[in-house]
Amino acid sequence: MAPSIIIFTDLDGTLIGFDDFSPGPAGDAVEKLVAAGVDVIPVSSKTAPEIRKLLDGLGLALSFVVENGAAVHLSRPGGYDVHPLVSLSSDDIMAGVERLPKNLAEGFVPLLGMSTRDQEEVLGLSGAALKDALRREYSQPFVWQGAEEALQHFTSALAEQGIETTKGGRLFHLGGGASKVKAMDWVVAERERQSGSKPITIALGDSPNDRSMLEHADLAGVVRLPGREPMVLSRDDCLTSRRPAPEGWVELVSDLLPKAGMNLEMEIER
Repeated sequence: MAPSIIIFTDLDGTLIGFDDFSPGPAGDAVEKLVAAGVDVIPVSSKTAPEIRKLLDGLGLALSFVVENGAAVHLSRPGGYDVHPLVSLSSDDIMAGVERLPKNLAEGFVPLLGMSTRDQEEVLGLSGAALKDALRREYSQPFVWQGAEEALQHFTSALAEQGIETTKGGRLFHLGGGASKVKAMDWVVAERERQSGSKPITIALGDSPNDRSMLEHADLAGVVRLPGREPMVLSRDDCLTSRRPAPEGWVELVSDLLPKAGMNLEMEIER
């Protein structure tokens, strides 16, 4: 009997291209994995509308995790069941920032407070895609325009209010205790409850906000970002792709599946 496998994957720069947001060959690979019984679950800083549109474009109704672990959207016939995993909303988080002394937040530039032109430049999005990216329920992305030491003081002060900071490929993100690892554990527990056995977990990512997810999974792979050194984990069994997304994603899945006990031929240019 084939093992039960869940692939938890970041999106931008991991499953889809960092600059063009195209799934390319990874789209066909995901379809093949799903047909073979492998769960592929996007775990992203993206909003629910963004991920739904991406999945609709692929013709797949996958379960997914939004805003760096803030809520799990479990796929079911006809729609999704939403399970929030945090108690703070995006408004609560902004209120926490506003409670800080002004000098601590001088370098804080929230995404939602930027001009449309700046938002487009930072995210590489426009029109309806940009509007979807701004529909935040549980997080506040931001740019820091100040010294590293000042950023540390800022994040430490927010941590005292239960607001955590993570760093993604483009932006920093404030969240109310959200964690990709917590979301992973929730999904695994749910699958184990349904099937009676614990699945093997594979995690794929590219940025610091993916680190804990990759460290936590049974198997892990880092996808190279264009023009950057790949992230290095503390575990020595993590694979690193030779190519960026989306080809790098297919490459890692092809190399990691046999380690999880599954042989599935993936089409990839080496």
